[in-house]
Amino acid sequence: MDKKEAVDSFFFLQQNETAETKPKAAKPAKPAAKKSAKNKPALANFDLNNPAVSVIIPIYNAEKYIGAELDSILAQTFKNFEVIVVDDCSTDNSMEIVKSYVPKFDGRLKLYRLKNNSGTAAVPRNAGFPQSRGEYVLFMDADDLFMENALEEMYTQAKKFDADVVYCDRYYESDDDGKNLKLLKFQQGLAVKEPTLETEDMQERVQAILDSRYGPT
Repeated sequence: MDKKEAVDSFFFLQQNETAETKPKAAKPAKPAAKKSAKNKPALANFDLNNPAVSVIIPIYNAEKYIGAELDSILAQTFKNFEVIVVDDCSTDNSMEIVKSYVPKFDGRLKLYRLKNNSGTAAVPRNAGFPQSRGEYVLFMDADDLFMENALEEMYTQAKKFDADVVYCDRYYESDDDGKNLKLLKFQQGLAVKEPTLETEDMQERVQAILDSRYGPT
């Protein structure tokens, strides 16, 4: 990868079903003791057992990017989240970097490693999903960065409209040194001011978004 990106992402509601099997993964690193959230603003409170958002990040040889990505998540104004990092058998220092961040997340960061390299982000991403406990789930790539109000904005909109899915179609892209920053947009003419409901099936809704972006599959 030669670029860092602010994430273009789906933010979607968890379903009630549970997976029949758990992925083969190492035990997560032991979390640091939870700090008291007393007297903090509502958006700063977090619940280790019932986070509002689960952020899932698949990584493979991401030592160049993962630290900055985790820093951008730590800087969020919205704190009621957990982060699940699933390593696809990296051969660099990605695992060690993530481990060094575990104490900074106050028990909200879990790290898993797959037994065998899959060669695709989909497998570690799917392996992280059954480990998540959040009301909503957000997928990030290993080289994504967040603006500090990203989670707050997405969660606020999700609750405002009682939405199953919140989709971000604009992102900033820059070179590795932070230069040549530009704002990009994937879609044109698809924005709506009010939510629309064509089906009660969330899978069909997500597929419709994908079809509109990439064409029918």
